[in-house]
Amino acid sequence: MLARTLMIAALLAAEPGFPAPEPARGSRAAPSRPVGQDGEDIVVTGARLRTTKIDYRQRGPRILYCGPRDERQDARSVATICDFLETCALGGARAPGTLADCVEAKIAARSRRRD
Repeated sequence: MLARTLMIAALLAAEPGFPAPEPARGSRAAPSRPVGQDGEDIVVTGARLRTTKIDYRQRGPRILYCGPRDERQDARSVATICDFLETCALGGARAPGTLADCVEAKIAARSRRRD
């Protein structure tokens, strides 16, 4: 069976315990400066979202293989996405689009719980 590819935005990088994405080349953090009467600093940080690409092989509800397409990707993010993928497949999602929607919903739910 040919490996299918699932691409999902790596929102997990913002999770506590996950490493922050590397800044884009040529980007710099904006300098902070006192604002308002009490002189509090407002620090603005940001990072470009990176896409996490995984390869997986599926037979029915079983995920036979799930791993990073590119070895430079964050292993913990890939592992979490693979866990979500397996949960979705066991829950009945089979088509690549259905699996992607299910995994994205789980990422969004995790993000809402964090907020």
